[in-house]
Amino acid sequence: MVQGYKLGDRILTLSTPALYGSDVEELQELLSRLGFYSDPIDSIYGKPVVRSVESFQENRGLKVDGIVGLDTAKEIRKFIRPNLNTSLNEAIKTFRPAKSVLDVVVFVDNYGEYRDQIVFYEKLKEISNSNNISISFASEVSENIDPQNVIKYVNKHHPSLFLIFKMGTEESSNYFQGKYSISSIGAKISSVLESNLNIKSEGKNSPLLKNTKSVALIINGNFYQLNLDTIFSQIQTVYKDFYKS
Repeated sequence: MVQGYKLGDRILTLSTPALYGSDVEELQELLSRLGFYSDPIDSIYGKPVVRSVESFQENRGLKVDGIVGLDTAKEIRKFIRPNLNTSLNEAIKTFRPAKSVLDVVVFVDNYGEYRDQIVFYEKLKEISNSNNISISFASEVSENIDPQNVIKYVNKHHPSLFLIFKMGTEESSNYFQGKYSISSIGAKISSVLESNLNIKSEGKNSPLLKNTKSVALIINGNFYQLNLDTIFSQIQTVYKDFYKS
């Protein structure tokens, strides 16, 4: 398979030989999730995919030509987000239970296969619903976002916690620690994660920690393999103890 292509990187059209690659696989998976595609996911841009694209284009009021150009790719990307038709500077992909007691904005490193990213976002949605945590995203599946836009979004939203997942080889958590100040809640969460999950705790002074007004925490490591349930459980415990004191 031609690896490295993401949906929108190139124009997808019926051709001989047929276009083939990871972007076609991503397209097939997404159209399948939306109910427009039911054939095998084989990464080949053939007639079954063209028919599905035409159905999607007709449904969305686009030019019906079976070609995935910029307009069609942009429209399809809207549906990658759990909450449809949102944009970066609005309430992006927010999971908000009726009785949410903790408001968290999450930023996820754009890393790995599309399907792994979707599974990770869906897991966060499950945690949101089962633990009454309001989770919003300052990140997009399969997209790189400017850090300054992330900081603006977080400062506008002003959540209880800004949680950043960064891919790395070593598991650690970073809280803000400057020359004269420290994030006490961030340090506490980081310390609890070190005690319960063996995630090394370190104070840092990076822009995402320093320039966001909310409590911020960076979790480094292979976040696809982390125990998210335990992480969010420990975070809730710290905040409950904080509000009691």
